Amino acid sequence: MNKLFIIKRNSASFPIKLNYKGSEVKLGSDDYLVFTVRKTIEDKDYLIRKEISSDDYNESLEAYLLNISPEDTDTIELTNFDDEKTFKYDITFYNKTATTIESTLLRGDFVVGWRASKKGDEGNE
Repeated sequence: MNKLFIIKRNSASFPIKLNYKGSEVKLGSDDYLVFTVRKTIEDKDYLIRKEISSDDYNESLEAYLLNISPEDTDTIELTNFDDEKTFKYDITFYNKTATTIESTLLRGDFVVGWRASKKGDEGNE
């Protein structure tokens, strides 16, 4: 499982590489990915939803960029400055012309916190 961490109200970009049997796969013009964050995988409602298309491919990284803006984390409640909350994300493949093609490619933890490290972590005293 892959873990993504973001600081609340900050922007972040995450590279997404698509591989099949060891070879890179690129999205076609009718293909797109949907990134969603939910409280649990079973939840129907999502906290964040982003679409990723072939236009989001970064040649130098050889990956698609998932861009999270500061506004995307506004609805996520953190009660204390030291709080972190873990949610679930998934990335699903869709094709615009074949409405029945849908495949979940990746799932993982999406962690939202107020700062990069807590007191005592990573040598910060």
